[in-house]
Amino acid sequence: EVQDFFADAVESAKMTYTEADAIALKAAEKATVALQKLNQATVRLREAEELLEASFAKGKKVDEKFQKATKAARDKQEIALHAKRRVDKLRQLLKECEEGANSAQNVVNTAMTEAKISEKRASETEARAARAAANAQKDRARAEEETRKEEELERQAAALHEQMLEAAGKEKDAKDRADKAAMMIEKLNEQIKLIESSSQYLKEKQEMSDGIYEEKKESNKNTKGGKLHAKLVTKLEERRTFMEALQQATAEMSTASKRRKLTQEAFENKAHQWKSQAETASKFRKISDKSSHTAEDLAEHAEEEREAANLRKIARDRAKSHVSEKDSYRKGLETQLAEAQRALTEANTEAVKTRK
Repeated sequence: EVQDFFADAVESAKMTYTEADAIALKAAEKATVALQKLNQATVRLREAEELLEASFAKGKKVDEKFQKATKAARDKQEIALHAKRRVDKLRQLLKECEEGANSAQNVVNTAMTEAKISEKRASETEARAARAAANAQKDRARAEEETRKEEELERQAAALHEQMLEAAGKEKDAKDRADKAAMMIEKLNEQIKLIESSSQYLKEKQEMSDGIYEEKKESNKNTKGGKLHAKLVTKLEERRTFMEALQQATAEMSTASKRRKLTQEAFENKAHQWKSQAETASKFRKISDKSSHTAEDLAEHAEEEREAANLRKIARDRAKSHVSEKDSYRKGLETQLAEAQRALTEANTEAVKTRK
């Protein structure tokens, strides 16, 4: 039973082994097929891995390219935005510049108008000042001429006044001498009358051998007689001398009086002329002073107007210079704006290309 059992067991085991071997062989075949498939799968896997790796690399490159493209697009967009902002800014600056230029041009026009008006006023004022100066010079010359006439008449009047005073002095001196001579004659007449009426003289006269006393003979001859008679002769001689002096003084007084009257009349006429000329000279001096004052005022006014005209010319030139600077600045902005617009167009084109 044991042998049978072991035989059956062995047989069973053989059969089992054979089956197992067949199964194993099939399994081996299957394993071989599976291994082949595995190898193929491994190859395909490796290929897939390589493709995946290549895909990853390509994807990385694509991603990098995308990132670069995105960055480039952002950069281009930023450049385009910056260019647009620059264009907008330049347009704003150009607008402000044009407004400023227009305002500056208005200032120039106003300054030019004011300068022309001021120049015209200055020229007219200077012309009036020149005419006033010429008139003042003419009035001054006339005043000086009239003053010279006044001074000449004053000198002539003074000379006539001196002559009048001299004649009056001579007249007074002659009158004094005539009055003195007349007084002495009157005194001598009284003395002669007393002598002739005295008893002593009458006695001496009676005693004279030649008779009646004659005054003329007594004055021309040396007649012998008494003391009173001799005194009478002396008094008569003195009276004759004083009468001659009176006649001479009277003649001189008459001459001096006539000369005084003539010189006084001439002096009064000359003084009247002098007074009239003094009034004329004073009138022309006042005219000269007034015209000189007017000329000085006009000259000062002309100087002020000329200074104002020069200041307005300076303002006009500065305004023109400012307009020229504005024009240069505007042209510079226009050039910059054209360049910025070109750059904006290029930047927009590049930005569009980067988005495609």
